[in-house]
This record gives sequence, C-alpha cells and structure tokens, in this order.
Amino acid sequence: MPKQYRTPAFALARVGLVIVLANGLSILLQHAVNANILCLLLGIVFSQFGLLETNVLQKAGVFNWLIYGLTAYIFSQLSTTTPSTLFHFIPQIFTLMILAILGMWIMTRLIHKFFGYSKEMALATALTALFGFPADYILTNDVIKEVAETKEETEYLTAHLMPKMLVAGFATVSITSIVIASIFIKLL
Repeated sequence: MPKQYRTPAFALARVGLVIVLANGLSILLQHAVNANILCLLLGIVFSQFGLLETNVLQKAGVFNWLIYGLTAYIFSQLSTTTPSTLFHFIPQIFTLMILAILGMWIMTRLIHKFFGYSKEMALATALTALFGFPADYILTNDVIKEVAETKEETEYLTAHLMPKMLVAGFATVSITSIVIASIFIKLL
C-alpha cells in the first residue's frame, strides 16, 4: 500500500469496504454463510494480498474503543433480564455448562493430535466457546500480561496464543453454535 494511503482514515475505509463486501456476498448467497464469517475470510484474503495491514484496527487507533463498545453492547442486552428470570434458568445453565465442558474435555482428548496441539492447548481453545469475543481476547490478553516477564515473551505469547484463541472462539461461537442451535430448534 502506498505511504499516502496508510493513514487511520484510509485503514478504516478499507476495513469498511471488507465489511460491505462481506455483507453483499452474504446477501448474494441468501445468507447461507453468515456475514461475520465472510468478514473473517475476506479479512484474511485482503491481508494476504496487502490490502489490509495486520492489526489494522490497532494501527488505526480504534481497537480498544471497539472492544469497549462491543462490551457495552453485550451488557446492554442483559438489561431486559430480571433476577427472577435468571434464577429460573440457573439449574439448566449449570447442567448445560457441565455437560458442555465434559464434552469439550472428551473431544479434545480424542482429537488434539490431529490439530497438532497439546491436550491443554486443545482444551483451552475449546473453552473459548464459553465466552466468545471480546471476552476471549480480554482473557487471553490478561493471561499473557500475567505470565510474560519480558517484552519478547509478551510478543511471543501474543503471536502464539492470540490467533488460536480468537479463531477458536469465532469458530465455536459463530459456526458451531449455529449448527447446534439449528439441530436443537428442530426438536422444539
């Protein structure tokens, strides 16, 4: 990308273009593929061809603002939940969480070698399904800050852990949950 186009405004414009293309493609595909998944795929493609820089949102200076906004949006959706509604579902929530974690533990023990991960890393990536984005990013970043003692260790852990955790969270929450929900909705 020529130097005069490497400004925050142009970076955000390119990100916006990817979003518009992903949404348009999703509409063309009659929403057979979720627009967010297409955003991820197009972002990877555009990055590989140099149309988007790596960490483009951080370089544009808006990443933290977007994380705060997304977190605020998530919590604002909880404003309609009353304590009585929440208490009513606590037994079901705990039962589903225990079954989900047990299922993740069993599956990661069976398939961790296929992905080239240790048992622990496979389980950590599977557990991202419990939180989703941005919590996966925040937790991974906090763990890296707590464990790393030097700048080099921080950079290494970020490069090693962050992509795995974010892609796993995106895949488990966005893709797997949609597949599972589509199966269970037919049972209702």
